[in-house]
Amino acid sequence: RQWGGRLHKEAMGIERILAASARDFTVKSADYIEECIAKFQHNSIGAFVLGLSGANSRVRRARVVEMLTNLASRRNIDWKRVYVFLVDERYGFQHDEDSNAH
Repeated sequence: RQWGGRLHKEAMGIERILAASARDFTVKSADYIEECIAKFQHNSIGAFVLGLSGANSRVRRARVVEMLTNLASRRNIDWKRVYVFLVDERYGFQHDEDSNAH
């Protein structure tokens, strides 16, 4: 559909990822995101926009880092056509333990 003179795609729906462990979840999450990006890049022009929310603990941040590291190694993605940014309502000082700057 057209929006503001530019082609506008509908936003993705919510999907549920079922996993047996935290490690399995990180791998399945990277698989799912890769599948979405690859499908977009195969069928569309322009850039895929990926907004990620921050994690609120060291363990969760470690899992996010693990998932993103896994995703970054995927050769099926044209990273020149992907924009990744942080979406989070929290704001903290850079030196705070819970800051998203870590």
